[in-house]
Amino acid sequence: MLMENALTLAQADKMIENVIGTYALPMGVATNFVVNGRDVLVPMVVEEPSVVAGASFAARLCRAAGGFRAETTEP
Repeated sequence: MLMENALTLAQADKMIENVIGTYALPMGVATNFVVNGRDVLVPMVVEEPSVVAGASFAARLCRAAGGFRAETTEP
């Protein structure tokens, strides 16, 4: 089955070394995330139907407590 707009092996072979195949999965957006005080949309590529909904629901619960905080250290 050839999917419209799918990455071909020839295209993939020009992008990385040692290409052995390609695949396609649905891409969705998890909502309700607040990170460091900012609203963030989280792109997710998964095949499980409840993952995006579950992440969005959990983020909504965390939003009520201020969301998530992230920080980094120097390398």
